[in-house]
Amino acid sequence: MDTDLLAINNRLAEYCLAADEGRVEDWARCFTEDGEMHAFRRVWKGFDELVSHISAAPGGLHLCGLPHVTLHGDTADVVVNFMFVTHEKEIWSMGKYVDVFAREAGDWKIRSRKVRVLKPRKDSD
Repeated sequence: MDTDLLAINNRLAEYCLAADEGRVEDWARCFTEDGEMHAFRRVWKGFDELVSHISAAPGGLHLCGLPHVTLHGDTADVVVNFMFVTHEKEIWSMGKYVDVFAREAGDWKIRSRKVRVLKPRKDSD
């Protein structure tokens, strides 16, 4: 079980590092073959769509908290807070990733990632 948690944590780190370093194909390989990303009222599914999505994203830095992982055999539910800061040092988005991970060919990968963006409060500046 500890090796599963470590593998999931490493996959989450690779997701952020690959995106931030512009390694778009490595980023897309963080997902299962049928993996999908739900964000901004859109869904990207499969390697080619995921590469297209991340290729169009702004550059910057992903900052993530520690994940909460619930293992279910060869799948896992994962929730992790995030903040994305652009190269211009602007907070682009923040919220949480709500994931389903699956073991694929012995590796833990993201089957589904839903981006839940934190909405600013109406009374905030």
